[in-house]
Amino acid sequence: NSILVTEEKHLLAIGLSTDKMRVEWCDQDDNTVWTPSDQVTAGGRTLTGGSELLFGVKSKGTNLLFSDGSVWTMTFIGGQDVFSFRQAAGGASGIIAPRAGLDVDGTVFWMGKGDFYMFDGVVRRIPGSKDIRRFVFDQLTGGLNLSKIHAVSITLFSEIFWFFASSGASEIDSYVKVNYDENWA
Repeated sequence: NSILVTEEKHLLAIGLSTDKMRVEWCDQDDNTVWTPSDQVTAGGRTLTGGSELLFGVKSKGTNLLFSDGSVWTMTFIGGQDVFSFRQAAGGASGIIAPRAGLDVDGTVFWMGKGDFYMFDGVVRRIPGSKDIRRFVFDQLTGGLNLSKIHAVSITLFSEIFWFFASSGASEIDSYVKVNYDENWA
């Protein structure tokens, strides 16, 4: 479903076709070696808390992996284990679509299944999200339109936009934005 290159130069394959909750990584600095052994840092892990890993994002000090029902941190620790994993949140805080999240200067923002969230070491709701939550989620329809949701940041103005297709629309026709410095939506 998604790929990501970590700070340590591991290429991640997120949400495999054979196991949708699995993440695998190649040997450090060698994207041709994916088979784990004592001689390489390649490996993999199947996560829980959802039916499918959808997205990953590199952030300050860790990587975040998002399923439709959970958020995981994946932190480089070296050695035989290579990465440590911790479930940071579950339930509705899982990401709603593969492009519905992004990192801005070490803070990750995303649209969950019922609210808007951020991670700056802990998962919490974006301040002011209650002001836009009902507007967005009352308009959303399921199915393929959810996969069209995507987030964009304009750091000059400290804003993040989520673009989506409202009910009855077949293409993106609506957006909401938050200002993360002034905490308004």
